Amino acid sequence: MPNTYDIIISGGGLAGLSLVHHLLHSPWREKRILLIDREQKRANDRTWCFWEASPGPFEHLVHQRWDRLHFYGPEFGRRLDIRPYEYKMIRGIDFYRSVGAEIEAAPNVELRYGQVERLIDAGEKGQVQLTDGSSFEADWVFNSIFFGTIDRKTCNYLDQHFKGWVVRTSEPAFDADTAVLMDFRIPQLGETRFFYVLPLDDRQALVELAIFSNDHLTDASYDELIAGYLREYVTDRPYEIVHQEKGVIPMTDHPFPQREGRILHIGTAGGHTKPSTGYTFWRLQGFLQRMVADLAASGDPLPRSLLS
Repeated sequence: MPNTYDIIISGGGLAGLSLVHHLLHSPWREKRILLIDREQKRANDRTWCFWEASPGPFEHLVHQRWDRLHFYGPEFGRRLDIRPYEYKMIRGIDFYRSVGAEIEAAPNVELRYGQVERLIDAGEKGQVQLTDGSSFEADWVFNSIFFGTIDRKTCNYLDQHFKGWVVRTSEPAFDADTAVLMDFRIPQLGETRFFYVLPLDDRQALVELAIFSNDHLTDASYDELIAGYLREYVTDRPYEIVHQEKGVIPMTDHPFPQREGRILHIGTAGGHTKPSTGYTFWRLQGFLQRMVADLAASGDPLPRSLLS
């Protein structure tokens, strides 16, 4: 017989950990919850940024924020005041540690490492099977792992692939109060390409190249473009690369399934990445908060329209 829980969360990335946080701040905080992830998250492997006009649920994790932005085109540049909005940055490692501490402090939340192989809607329960043969069931299974395929012939599909360096310069090179978002002064080569520069102080910033295309670059090609941008638009002085990040965000109108009986899909697997921009963090939090509110009110996490 499978081990039984009230809730199982399949996948411990942004969506899964965010859901744990919201559940632990809801009337369901004492329910028995199992979180399954492939491995422990120890690395600062990504950075999330989003727009917000007021404090949000993860305000305590905001690493940096800006209310002024520089935008550049080939023959255009302007400094924009975006108040009352702020552009906020949360580092992945800070998020993992914060929610990890919440999990450790909650005796009703169990964390298990393993590879999810199969999800089963079993009528009154949802089941999760791992590759090691273990099996678990719960009233509700929330899954953030995409198991399907996307038919690129029947939908619009474009990857946003990116690589960034956190650099530290030998002398002041950045306006710490103003982020660069976005800079299109680089050659486009038939694609959509831009840089953004998110300063942490006047000597340190995340400098990242984003490309919208289905043809990914080699690491060496990304690095060459980032180094060239720094040389032409930021500084000709020495700098140190203190951290690197790299990733891919699918941008598509593919109809991701949101619910299959007792199984609900969240995060990118549930279609919660905004197709036009790739932004996920803020959009996902709103969806999860509404879902947890539905769960507390009726016992059924009815997913509402993403447009509501």
